Amino acid sequence: MNKNVDIAIPIAQIVEPRVLQSMMAMTNYSAHHGVHIHTIGITERQLIDDARNVLTETFLHGDREWIFWMDSDMTFPADTLVKLFKVAEDKNAKMVTGVYYQRRGDSLPCLWSRGQETEEGNITGMGTNKGLKNKYAGSFLIISPDKKEPFEAHSAGFGCVLIHRSVFEMMDRPWFQFVKGICSEDFYFFVNAQELGFKLWVEPTIDLGHIGDAPIITKRDFNKIAEKRNMFVEPIKNLGESNEPH
Repeated sequence: MNKNVDIAIPIAQIVEPRVLQSMMAMTNYSAHHGVHIHTIGITERQLIDDARNVLTETFLHGDREWIFWMDSDMTFPADTLVKLFKVAEDKNAKMVTGVYYQRRGDSLPCLWSRGQETEEGNITGMGTNKGLKNKYAGSFLIISPDKKEPFEAHSAGFGCVLIHRSVFEMMDRPWFQFVKGICSEDFYFFVNAQELGFKLWVEPTIDLGHIGDAPIITKRDFNKIAEKRNMFVEPIKNLGESNEPH
């Protein structure tokens, strides 16, 4: 593997040392496995859609093919980038995301479907939205703990996603837009990109951490809740759709 990538991190709060520690471990591991990080772009104290648009503009002025988006309240295993690039190669994908979990409530996955991506026994959609006029809406994807193979999704959070520059080059500006009552900036981006033919692939085995007010939220926390509430077998009906920030 011989890949070159820039990193983009919108920063809206104090970055904890464990975030930086995980980034350093990831940078070192990636370099030893043929993935070389060049520029790390950051923004501070901006509206999130504005911040992502600024970082995208900066990225496109360079010559790197790939950009890796990170959130500043997350921890990343050392092999994160290597795994994302492997899916990109195997699936000829231009957009690949890891899976992380919300910091509050039931710690649901920051991953959504409109129905076509669900696979019985592996992925379950929570809620139903086939009749929704809002194309940006989606149901939470509930992933079985046994799911190891990559799969497609409708949308995801933007805290761990690898994207090829061709996606941005084909899209109209603004790439990101928060539309109150309609969608957050990540839904806006992914849905518009998929309308141009780009598929969003999911790498389900990366063990990401999402730092909340309490301990870091991981897949294990969600699995405990899901098993207790029988989510893997029978989707909870009253959670419905989500297109709001997470």
